Amino acid sequence: MQHLPFDMAGLDLAGFALAGFAVTFSPGPTTIAMTAVASAFGLRRIWAFLTGSAVGTIAVMLAVAAGLASLLTGHPTLATGFAVLSSAYILYLALRIAAAPPPHAASAGATPPGIASGLILATTNPKAWLAIGALFGGATPPSTAPIADMVARAAIMVVLITVSHVTWALAGASFARLLRQPLVSRIVNLILAALLVASMVMML
Repeated sequence: MQHLPFDMAGLDLAGFALAGFAVTFSPGPTTIAMTAVASAFGLRRIWAFLTGSAVGTIAVMLAVAAGLASLLTGHPTLATGFAVLSSAYILYLALRIAAAPPPHAASAGATPPGIASGLILATTNPKAWLAIGALFGGATPPSTAPIADMVARAAIMVVLITVSHVTWALAGASFARLLRQPLVSRIVNLILAALLVASMVMML
């Protein structure tokens, strides 16, 4: 289970936003992948991947808010299969990042991950299900307007998820501008790919 630096019981909207910031901006498979893909392929070539990942994470948030996360936590076999699928895809993505050419050598390199890759990564990310599940599990909507409160919390998460994805992509793109030497580019790509795999291991 993802450990959060907040008491999740009875969060008001301000507390929820602060906890949501910690969840969405903290390192994990999706955020590290966003940095690694932007570094490996450059910002202009990864907008489809960024969009897919953001939309996928928002979909996970909405599913958690609707109570579907209990399917994973309540069925060990399903959870295990989900973890295997997630691990396999993250390893595949790490290999693509490790093998990517320098960002300026687009004509000689591989095609960057697209929108489907982003969707798959986000929706199979264990951290997203667990951390967002803990976040919404600790949120107690007021009895007077529970629907309005839940809509407000979902809107806060949409903004945080979007800004987080763009921020991590910009961080990766800042590396891309420095990676003009093929050897340096290869070393950085290998390090980021290794960090992606390490984040997967930590989540498991």
